[in-house]
Amino acid sequence: MAAFPRSHHDPPNITVAPSPLPGIREHETAPSLFPTRGSYNLVHASKVFPKRVPLYLLKKITNGFSVDRELGTGAYGKVYKGVHKNGETIAVKLLRSMPGLDDERFEEEFHNLARLQHKNIVRLVGFCHEIQREFVLHDGRMIFADSEHKALCFEYMHNGSLDKYIFGIIVLFFLV
Repeated sequence: MAAFPRSHHDPPNITVAPSPLPGIREHETAPSLFPTRGSYNLVHASKVFPKRVPLYLLKKITNGFSVDRELGTGAYGKVYKGVHKNGETIAVKLLRSMPGLDDERFEEEFHNLARLQHKNIVRLVGFCHEIQREFVLHDGRMIFADSEHKALCFEYMHNGSLDKYIFGIIVLFFLV
């Protein structure tokens, strides 16, 4: 199910799909992911299961996936720092559209990441999978086309990625 905003300013009405979690019913309205009141936050709320985050909100908290928010690049996409106005920070991995990365593979990877629970591994706290109809230029003419957007949201590591520390230790070892 994809949620489409009425305009790019209006948030979509988000419903929760059938869930294996007790207490969540089909067509139940999902709580706001980043409310301004109370102590609720995405990282805390996702301890049970990752939450759906709409694309418009990911764009907003990453400044439109701007270069100044870019944390790194991997084989499947770029990672951005997302900061909400309530101060909550997450890492958003925006996945590239790839013919080999189909829905079944994305779903399998999502479930594998959702099951990981270890103190030394950043936790998957949210996800986005939306298809939007866009008006684009193709072969010299404007056409409507479906544009698929996939993203994974993780806990944010305030001290950066572990690889820079490991690489630094290896370099020091060989220099000494």
